[in-house]
Amino acid sequence: MTGRPPAAQSRLSGEGGAHYAGRVATLEDLEARVAALEAAQADYRAVLAAVNALGMNQREHSQRLAAVESEVRTGFADTNARIRSLEEGQAEIKDLLIRALDR
Repeated sequence: MTGRPPAAQSRLSGEGGAHYAGRVATLEDLEARVAALEAAQADYRAVLAAVNALGMNQREHSQRLAAVESEVRTGFADTNARIRSLEEGQAEIKDLLIRALDR
């Protein structure tokens, strides 16, 4: 394994699949190798651009999730405060009823 993508590997290996073993590369061979390297570099750039776009998308989603989480926490706190208020009111009504029935 050479570390090159399959498309670049096939372009670099020549027509018959043999590398440039035992012969001097011609200008056409060198130009083909340069073209293959440029194509591989373009492939890597495209992958890098896609990874960067996914990273930006993930950051945006994380920020939105943090905002929603904050809103939910605030909503829970408000709900808990309302429940405590209702429980206190219920306790007062209960105390008043007990006093009224004891008379």
